[in-house]
Amino acid sequence: MTDLPTLADLMTDPGELDVSCMDCHHNTIMPVAALLPRYPVETPFPNVWGGFRCSACGSRHVDVRPYWAARQAAGQINPPPAALRVLR
Repeated sequence: MTDLPTLADLMTDPGELDVSCMDCHHNTIMPVAALLPRYPVETPFPNVWGGFRCSACGSRHVDVRPYWAARQAAGQINPPPAALRVLR
């Protein structure tokens, strides 16, 4: 079994999170560093998922994932196959 990625891991790569409200569809990219005043760097990433609230509508139904788009654009990683892409 692999260890869960921590905030320290995500600070190194990719450094940002893609945060999307599933109710109003508000979306933003935020630096992982913005979480450090609230969570220690050794916090596993899944432990912070429930702490997000949409700044537009107040919903807690928020999807948070590492922001890989910059690496995809640079050709460093391949986009997921069409069958695995999440429809928004």
